This record gives sequence, C-alpha cells and structure tokens, in this order.
Amino acid sequence: MKSPITGKEMILSVKDSTVMFRKEEFTIKYKFYLCEDTQEEFTTTELDTLNLNQIHNQYRDRHNLPFTDEIIHFREKLNISAKLMSKVFGFGTNVYRNYESGEVPSLSNGKLIYQSINSLKFFKTLVEDSSDLKEQEKTKLLGAIKKLRRDAEAHSSQKYYLALVQKEKFPNNHTGYKNLDLDKFSQMVGFFAQSQEPSEVKLNKLLFYADFYHFNKTGYSISGAQYRAIDYGPVPNNYDILFNYAEKSGIVCKDLVQYSEHINGKHYLASKHFKFDVELFSEEELETLKTIAEKFKDFSATKIKDVSHEEEAWTCNSEEKSLIDYTLAFKLKHA
Repeated sequence: MKSPITGKEMILSVKDSTVMFRKEEFTIKYKFYLCEDTQEEFTTTELDTLNLNQIHNQYRDRHNLPFTDEIIHFREKLNISAKLMSKVFGFGTNVYRNYESGEVPSLSNGKLIYQSINSLKFFKTLVEDSSDLKEQEKTKLLGAIKKLRRDAEAHSSQKYYLALVQKEKFPNNHTGYKNLDLDKFSQMVGFFAQSQEPSEVKLNKLLFYADFYHFNKTGYSISGAQYRAIDYGPVPNNYDILFNYAEKSGIVCKDLVQYSEHINGKHYLASKHFKFDVELFSEEELETLKTIAEKFKDFSATKIKDVSHEEEAWTCNSEEKSLIDYTLAFKLKHA
C-alpha cells in the first residue's frame, strides 16, 4: 500500500495496542501500514476488520459468549428461520440477525444463546415455556430438537474423536477462536494430500501454516485445531488421532516409505474417490489453502521443518512442548 502523503510504499507493521470495549481493556496485535517519512499510520478495511475481530474474540472468550459461526450453525442444525429463533429467545428479529452478522451479543443475551447451544434440554425448556410462540411453532421446534438429538447419536464416532483430541468446549486463543471442525480439518488434510502427497512431517507443517496464516489475515483459524510445538516443529495437537479420523472417513490413506535400512516414514495420499468439498470453506479460506500449497510446494520435509523452527510460534513453546497461542501468527516469518 502506498502512502497517501508521500506516494511511497508503506511497511505493514504490528504493535501491541490496548483498547477499550464495553468498559473493559483488551490488548491486541494492532496491524497497520506505517509511512516511514511521516510516521503516520494507515489501515485498510481488511485491517480494520482484523483488528476489530481480535477485540471481539477476546471479549467473547473472556465472558464465554458464543461466536458467530456457533450461533449460525446451531440454527442451521435445527433447520429453522432466524425469525423463529429470535422468538424463542425473546429478541427482536433484527437483534438476532445482527448476532448472526457478527455483532457481539449483550452478556445476558449471549449467555442465553450459549446455554441453548450447549444444552438441548435447556433450549427445549425455552420453547415449551415461551408465550410468544404459537402451538404449531412449538410443535415444529420440538420436532427439530428431537431430530437433532437423533443426528447427534448417529454421529457418536465424531463426538468420540472430539473428546479425545481437545478438552476445550468453546473457542479460545489456542483454537484460533473456532471450534474444532473434524470434517473441515480432514478436508484440509485431503487437499494437501491430493496436491503434494506429503510426508507426515510436511503435512503437519502445511496445516500449521494454513491455520496460522489465515489467523494472521482474519483473526480466525480455518479448522479450529490446536497446535503444539514438538521437536519436529509445530504440529496439530493429537495429529495421529486427527489423521486417523481422516483415514476412517475415506479421505486419505497412508503410504509407508522406507527411506533407508533403519528409517521408515509415512506419506499421505488422497483416497481414490476423494473429492475436495469446497462448500465447507469460505473464499478467503480457499485462497489461504492455495497460497500455502503454492508457497511450500517445492519444500522438502526437512526444509519446511527447518523454516518452521524459525517461527516464534515454535521457539517460544518448544522447550515445554506447549500449545501455541494463535496470536503468534502475527509474527510469522515464512508465510
């Protein structure tokens, strides 16, 4: 971006900034363009959105408020309109629609939605006790709740994998402010397996760079996966379980490779009938996957491991082999 004052290219910069939101202080990684000659700071609409997302994400995390995609996903699983959902909660239709558009709910409204998302029993009580709903609307909603319970039982294997992989029940700074989406993560595995047939070491790094690069751009990860710093660099937490899920889902298969007499390794290939599901991803997310695939397509496993060791995401956590805070994405050197 060129300076509107001097016409010279400006530097994309990051600094810690403390801001107020709803009478509370939050420290964010404020991104801006710096005009070196005048020391003036400038932002774009994209950067404004990123900076605001950081504030909103921390506020939601601090108060256990639902995130936008959680609110939308819950209503879509019930297969009901936003208007009907707003009647259940006793909100105005526009108030609820604004929450689905990204507005942060008030604490009272947010807690109500959060409890409903996490307890169908609580949501059912809201429906049954509502004086705003007509009987036919209650019947429709109770039927939707019953179906959602049946669907949850049918997907018990996914619930089992989620319980094994992550303990958090809500998005936070270690998940990129997203809930872990096993299907989305598996599709990412399939995407890289299809285009590069990477070794396990390289695949782990491709996934790390995809999620952290996207967080750097938007304030959100793609998959909601946690990452841990181990000797071989940053990797998805419990990646062996996650990759097993992708295999069981028919997305990828392992190819065991013998590198030398005493050294074996794994490469991941897309399954014969795998077709990447673009519908699961936003345009921004798809662009991120393509960017990372292109950036590292000629990197060997050793090379991408070595460059990942230069990232603060790894150096700050490798000694303790701890989970990586996604805010370190703002210090990425190689993506």
